[in-house]
This record gives sequence, structure tokens and C-alpha cells, in this order.
Amino acid sequence: MCANQKKYQHHSHGSHLFLLQRDLRRTRVLNRLPYLKRARIRIIEIKCYNAHMRLHLIKCLLIVLLLGVGCKKPQVEISDISPEAVDGVLDWNMSHVAHDDLLFGQWSAPRLGRDKKFYRSPLTSSSGINFFILKKESIQVDVDFSQISPTLMAKVNTEEFPVSEHHFRKTIAKNNVHIGENRLSFLFSEADAVRVKQLRIHPRRFRKLEKRITPGSDYLTPVQFHYYCNPPKDSHLSLCYVFQGQKPIKGKITVESEENKKEHIQSIQSRKSLRVSLLDESLHHVMIEIPEVESPYIRLAESQLIWPSERTSSVSRLRKIARGKNVLIILLDAARADHMSGYGYHRQTTPYIDRLTVDGFRFDNVFAEAAYTLASTGTLLTGLPPDVHGVLSAFHGSLSDTIKTLPELFQHNGYMTAALTANPFFSRAFNYHQGFDHFIELFEENKIVDAIDFVAPFEELVAGVEDKPFFMYLHLREPHTPYRMTRPFFGKYQKRFANPSDDFNEEVNRIFAVEHRSPAEIQFMTDVYDENLAYADHVVGKLIEVLRKTGQDDETIAIIISDHGEGLGEHDLLGHNVVLHEEGVHVPLIFRLPGINEDQKVVDNPAITSDLAVTLCDLLDIPYPYPELSRGVNLFSLPAKRTRICRSTIISSRYSGYVVDSLPYRAIVFPKFGQRNTQVFDVSKDPRATQALSSAGFQKSVLEFFLSRFVQDVAKGFRADEKAKLGEREKERLKALGYIE
Repeated sequence: MCANQKKYQHHSHGSHLFLLQRDLRRTRVLNRLPYLKRARIRIIEIKCYNAHMRLHLIKCLLIVLLLGVGCKKPQVEISDISPEAVDGVLDWNMSHVAHDDLLFGQWSAPRLGRDKKFYRSPLTSSSGINFFILKKESIQVDVDFSQISPTLMAKVNTEEFPVSEHHFRKTIAKNNVHIGENRLSFLFSEADAVRVKQLRIHPRRFRKLEKRITPGSDYLTPVQFHYYCNPPKDSHLSLCYVFQGQKPIKGKITVESEENKKEHIQSIQSRKSLRVSLLDESLHHVMIEIPEVESPYIRLAESQLIWPSERTSSVSRLRKIARGKNVLIILLDAARADHMSGYGYHRQTTPYIDRLTVDGFRFDNVFAEAAYTLASTGTLLTGLPPDVHGVLSAFHGSLSDTIKTLPELFQHNGYMTAALTANPFFSRAFNYHQGFDHFIELFEENKIVDAIDFVAPFEELVAGVEDKPFFMYLHLREPHTPYRMTRPFFGKYQKRFANPSDDFNEEVNRIFAVEHRSPAEIQFMTDVYDENLAYADHVVGKLIEVLRKTGQDDETIAIIISDHGEGLGEHDLLGHNVVLHEEGVHVPLIFRLPGINEDQKVVDNPAITSDLAVTLCDLLDIPYPYPELSRGVNLFSLPAKRTRICRSTIISSRYSGYVVDSLPYRAIVFPKFGQRNTQVFDVSKDPRATQALSSAGFQKSVLEFFLSRFVQDVAKGFRADEKAKLGEREKERLKALGYIE
């Protein structure tokens, strides 16, 4: 069977039927006796009957226990895995970069036109797209243009066709296509502009089947299914195909890892599970080749990666401890995990935060899913990747009202919800106030808010809580620039400036602005960053003291996290936004849960920002609404292996960069004009990713597939509101923080 195996249960009807028949016979006899004698006999019978039932029940329980022990199956992990299918059908609406690897020449990034449809422009003549055909047959090419030029020609391999209308449709005879890679290119005068909205290529026979086929499940034959994965130990693929006819298909299966490769012919039966064993624990590429068969198309009914479970979860016990507790999230903007003393930093920058791990957990391997505040905090609020919640650009996106945020979920479950924020990127302007009973923008009166300004309003909020738990979110600016820490923190590490004067600010701004910095300049920036982090830690201590004074300390889950890191000269980069190396996305996560008694309080399994929302909902018995769209899992049952994808802000080419982390490899990808600039690092040997691998073709292909699949999957998410509600005051605040000029 494919997915749902039949389950059989053992029922012991016989003994119950015998007892019922016996009781009926005895009832008929008793009815003939005098009343008192009948009553005495009934009491004796009831006692005997109850004793017999107790013995019978004990026997049944023993049988069930023995059966359970004897039939116990090993626990397994199951994850759906999507292949890349090549069957000659290509449908591309230009809305994302998932198919950029098919492009050649130069192309613009996707842009949204006035008709609300995405388009892309070939920037040079002869730019085009590769497509693949597995059977020599006639094909149909359909292209929708939003702009054409008088000289525009479409060229399929060596054959050219004039384009005179915005919708181009042409049938290409099988003599002019060949098995394997083919090319569709666009020829036009360099002075002209061409815009493509939709591109579709498919075999002619597809038109007759189109209404019968389910996209994403049904494929023409012949077809190739390409799987890419980074499997845990003892993994296998479990696949199930459905097709017409009783005759099995002879398919070719190629399994390739970094060190090994195996090929074999496999008999594939319709509706029967196919097991494909993997070779080792390194990156894999698996190809299933199915020839043209009697069935015009084949359905992929099941596609899963399965492996033995090694996770030991204490979630059920933690739920009992967490029940009814308050939740306090303190976010330190631009805080790097590796500059906190609790994470092994050589300076004692965070003594107060370090103490929270006495009755808490420290997660050592957490990545933010965006290298900038706007998108990252949207993920923190929703548990959704930035590309799903859609708040990606400061001037073009705000959180959709249709998305249920974490504070809304807590609010609906009886919590008082409140937020204090010092960052205009976490503000009403982006609709981030959804679900908060109190949403206090501390920058209303002051352009720049210091961490100490949080203490008084936080104390007031805690004092005002009545007979219900609270959910609070505090978004501190520090250790983000501008560096305004007071003494004794200012001057704790650097000795050039005695106070945060105008000269000091000018020097910081100058170092940020130059292209290359000297070691002395980098050291100065590191010193002032650490001073600002120490100041933030000092204020965190005061905030926790507020809880202690009000008696809420032992009733509050306290979480320390950051929205992104900060480059301090590594890879010759300062700041964040586009810093996708570890210094830009590796963030701290301290999870304090009063009442725990755990031996292992340091977790090194890979985590992401989305995990926090999923974890809080799970621990506090709040249904999380987006399990299919989120990539988050419970922090207390993290897998040993996972693929993490984080994004940069949109850069000048109108593309975002991405980091694809699937240990031991990490890829930094910056698409530009249809060409991917990808660097691959082996972080098991090069933790700081200073030297890209010179020969990583296999690893690069696998990691880029992970990115392409991610981009396609998140396209199913929400679309952000068209425009952020940024007024002049909001723009001034962003200028004060150095976000815009």
C-alpha cells in the first residue's frame, strides 16, 4: 500500500458473549424463586460476576501489554521531499528567481508591473532560457510580452521566428528540437526594451491531457525525478507512483553522494511503495528515470525521506512547567551571539544574560532568517519565513491583516499583550502592532531611544497586569548603532574618546563609510560595539529585577534573542543588511523557564528564528495556525540535521542574497542579472567561511537546489500589503538611526 496501510485490531468478543448468555439463563431461573431468596442469590452472583470481570480485565491488559512489547516498532522521522521533475513541461510566470539557473545571457530581476503581474527583461540580445526535452517530438512555445520591439525575433535552437504581437505562440517541429538541452533566445536591437510576463513550453501532446493532469503531482512520460538531500543516518526514500496498466515499469535509479555512486534497474509497480536506500550521510543526488510507457502520464503519490529517530524530547514535561506562565521576549537589535560571554567570548560583556541560563537553556546554533530588522521581526511575530509573510522592503510592504501574529494568538487565549519598541522598523507603520493591547513606540518623543528608557514603562506595564498572564515584547535598539552608551560602559574597552561626543560619532560614521578599514579601525569598532552590548546587558538585568520585585520572576518565561548579527570587519564588511556570513545571521537565544531541572541546558542542534513562535505555541497549548508554511520546529526537539535559509535585504540589482546552510556546507548566493554568484564553504573545516571551495560543483548544485525549492515553496505564502504607512516622522526616525539618507 502507498500511504495508508490497513490496520487490524484484535477484539475478544467471545468471552463477553458467553457471560451475557449465562446471565440471561440465570435470570430466567431466579425469576421463579421467592423475592428474598432471589435478592440474596443476586448479591452473591454480582460479587462473583465482578470478581470474574476483574480477572478477565487483568488478562486482557496483560495480553495488550505483551502484544505492545512484542510489536513495538522503532520510532522514525518522516519528511516530505519534493523532486525536480523534468518531463518537457516548463511554466514560468517570472515572479521569483527559482528558475534563474535556466537563464543565459543577462536578465533583470523580477518586477511587478502596473497590471499586478511580474515581468523580467532580457538586458542583452540573445539572452534566453534553456529547456529540456526527453523525447524527440514537436513542442509548443507560448510567450506573453508586456513590451516588444519592432525587431524582436524568437529563436528556438537554430530556427528564428518574428514576434509581432504581445502573445507569441509557435509550434516547433520535432526536426528542430533534440533530446536534452534546447534553447529559446530573444533577438532584438540593443536600443530596444523587451519585457516577458509569462513563458510556457510543453510537448504538443500535453494539450490533450492538460485538463486531466494535476499540476505538481502528474508528469508526462518519459520523465526524470531529481532528488537532492542531506540525509541523516540510515535514511531512505519512500516513493509511490500511480499509472495505468498492471504491467510494472522498468526504471533506472541512480544514487550519488559526495563519495559514492550506484546505478541499477528497478521494477516499479503502480500503487506499491518503492524504497530507495541512500549511501551515507553526505549530500545526495538521486535520479529516478522512467521511460515512456503505456500510460500517457504518471502520478507521484508519495515522496518522503524516512530515517530512524534519534531525538529525545522532554516537551510533555516542559509543557507542564510552562503552563500558565507569562512570556517576556527581550530582543537586542544587532546582537551577535559570539560576542556574548556566555557563548565563549573572551570579554565579560553579558553577565546578567548569562545568569538566565541557570534555570534556562542556551541555544548555540541559531540563525536569523533575515539579516535585517524589518523582515526578521516579521518572522519573529509570525513564525513564517520573510518570503512568506512578505514584509521585505521598507517602502513597499507591511504585514497583512490576514496573518495571525504571535501576540494575537496569545491575546485570544486570555493573555494581556504589550510591546515596547525603540526601532521604527518595528512599528505601526508596518502593521506590527497587530494583537498587542498596548503598543508603545518609545521613539514618539525622542528620535533615538536608549535602553534605560525601557525600564520605567516596563515596570508600569507589569504593575498594571491583573489576574491573567502576560505576553510582552521589548525591542531594544542596543547594541545597534548609534553607540550612545553611558559610563561606565563608554570607554570600558576603547580609550580614544572620553564621552560620546560629536567627534566620536563622526569617527564611527567615517569608518562605516570607507571601503577598506585598517586593523586599528576594526578594533575600535569592535570595542565600541562590545561596550554597547555590555550596556544592553546591564539594562536587561534591570528589567529582570522588575520581575523579581513584582513577584513575577518565577512565573515568567524570559527569552533573549536578536533579529540579526553585525559585521565587524570579517569578510571586510561592517554592519548588517547584506551580511550573510555567520557574523550577520548567527544570533543568541536564551530560553529561561523557571522550574526546570535539566542536565543538558546547552543545545547545539541547528535552530532558526521561526522555531520560537512554534515552540511557545506548543508549550502553552496554543494551536499554531501555519504548520505547513512555517519552517519552524519545537526548540526542544530539534533535528540533528536541517537546511536553513536566510535572506539579505534587496540590493541594487533588485535581488536578495541568500545563505543556504546545510551542514557541513554553507553557500552564499547573490543572484544578479540572471547569473548566480555562489560561494560554497565547508564550515566543519573553515568555521568562519574565509576560503570558498575551489571545486564544489556537486555541493553547489545540491545547495542551489535547496534554495530554488525554497523560493518555489514560499511563493505559496501571503502577499504583504502594497505599501508601508511611512510618514515624514517615520522617515526622520529612520534617518536618525542611519537606515536611510
